[in-house]
Amino acid sequence: MPGRALHAVQEANVRIPDQVAVAGFDDLDDARFACPSLTSVSPGTAQIAREALTLLNDRMNHTGRLVVADFDLMARESTPGGVAAWGTA
Repeated sequence: MPGRALHAVQEANVRIPDQVAVAGFDDLDDARFACPSLTSVSPGTAQIAREALTLLNDRMNHTGRLVVADFDLMARESTPGGVAAWGTA
């Protein structure tokens, strides 16, 4: 949960992002609306799901391949240069 990490840092009187940058993974909806909004890695979950099924089928047919999943870095207020997420998708 993004709020816990942000809250713990703020409770320690550390300024985000001036003294420490905070980032998360999965880009949960909570990340956009945390205060400050949380920079997060947004994994390509639709691609991962499709590739998982294809890889399972490949494995059953004794073939295989390497897959690298797509991702996006959603830069927000919790890291230097991040932007506010209010009103964005």
